[in-house]
Formats: sequence, C-alpha cells, structure tokens
Amino acid sequence: MRSFPFRYQRRLLKIGAVLSASEWELWVYEGDQRLTYGSRLSAVEEIEGWRCGQDRLWIVAEEVKSNILTGRLPVPPLPEANVYDSPTVVGPQTTAKTEEAGLRLGTVDAPGNCLN
Repeated sequence: MRSFPFRYQRRLLKIGAVLSASEWELWVYEGDQRLTYGSRLSAVEEIEGWRCGQDRLWIVAEEVKSNILTGRLPVPPLPEANVYDSPTVVGPQTTAKTEEAGLRLGTVDAPGNCLN
C-alpha cells in the first residue's frame, strides 16, 4: 500500500492507496484505523500517467489532502477504544480507563485462576 502522511489539527493522518479489482481506492487513516473514503483512480488512468511521466496517484492523494485541509472532506474523530477491545495495548490512557472501570490489568478473579 502506498501512503501519503500529513498532519491535520495535531493529528498524524495518512492517505492510503489500496488496490482493488481495477482501481486504486484512496482512504484516510489515523494509525491503522480507516477513517473515511477519499477518492479513487482507475488502474488505466494510473498507467497512462506513468507513460506521460506523471504520478497520478500522488496527484489524487494531494487533492484528497487539500479537501481535508480546507474542510471540504470532513475527517471523523478516531473512535475511542473500549478497554475490552484491545487488552494487549497498555498505556497511560488505557490504564486510566481500566482503573476508572474498577478493573486491574493482569488480574482474573474467576475461581481457580491466579491473581497478580
């Protein structure tokens, strides 16, 4: 996947080009989370561009980026992760949310299981 990173409102986003059957789909990502659809480019158009010395995929990605920066393409906020969605990711925010929920990481209180 080709990607084109940029910053928007203190967020690190990227436009990722994903090849489908006969076209490139350009999606906006934050980390690995797909946020919104940006545009598309047919494989034929891309090949024609390469023959002319143009990187049409980059050109379309720049258009998507411009649409985001000018507000024509809204970027939704990254969905807040649920503590139960990704127990393997532990950081200050995850730990704080877990503690707010009254849970401790690394403990299992089912009968027969060890508690840390």
